[in-house]
Amino acid sequence: MPALPNARQERFACLVYKGLPPYRAYARSGYAHNEGNPYRLTRNERVRSRIAELQRIAAMRAIVSKESITEE
Repeated sequence: MPALPNARQERFACLVYKGLPPYRAYARSGYAHNEGNPYRLTRNERVRSRIAELQRIAAMRAIVSKESITEE
């Protein structure tokens, strides 16, 4: 899945993937402050899929790096 077409949702997904709490990621993504919307956005199917994809990519890079270090 490529980057999300909505730039704020993409930024939110990247920040949550990096470990930022949803309420902080929501504000840093350009959304107005809201108590419930950050957690509602984390349940959005496209956002969840994007976060999962970013985690898969990171896992694949870690495996490749581990194997390459072992070979060396």
